[in-house]
Amino acid sequence: MDAVSKNEQPKENKARPHKLVINDKENLSITGISRVYNANKTIISLQVNDTNLVIEGADMQVTKLDVNAGNLEATGKMNSVKYTNSSQKSAKNLFSRVFK
Repeated sequence: MDAVSKNEQPKENKARPHKLVINDKENLSITGISRVYNANKTIISLQVNDTNLVIEGADMQVTKLDVNAGNLEATGKMNSVKYTNSSQKSAKNLFSRVFK
């Protein structure tokens, strides 16, 4: 297996259980992720199973990421956690592109 294929998203779409832990609104640990869409200081957007998960906050930073194992850890101030289905994310992206 070459270096490029190691960094790709897993090709299997098996549903794996996920676990989300937030300690003191400052330390985040998630298992069971299958894809990360975006991660910056104010938002972490990812996929768990067939559901999208959005964490909003301030000064957030991903400290560990292993998509193949399905693990993510982050620090910062976590303000909200929201689960959405895939079609809601697609609709939101469409409207944000149309009304820019």
